[in-house]
Amino acid sequence: LLGCNIIGVNPGDSIYIGDAERDIIAGQKAGCITIAAAYGYIKKTEDLRRWNADIIAKNINELKKIILNLINSED
Repeated sequence: LLGCNIIGVNPGDSIYIGDAERDIIAGQKAGCITIAAAYGYIKKTEDLRRWNADIIAKNINELKKIILNLINSED
């Protein structure tokens, strides 16, 4: 919320990307679109679907495509 406030953006128009459940919870509470990054520090036994993120990105290339699609869909 602070970051959105500083740059003058509505949290609902923002994307919150995280690789931990607490990141997704924070993004949801702020009202952002949430993307779970299924790479990085994720344990292989972790079920990211439990986090209820809006989107799950399997890798950095997929994340890039997701973000570009979200941005282009707003035009």
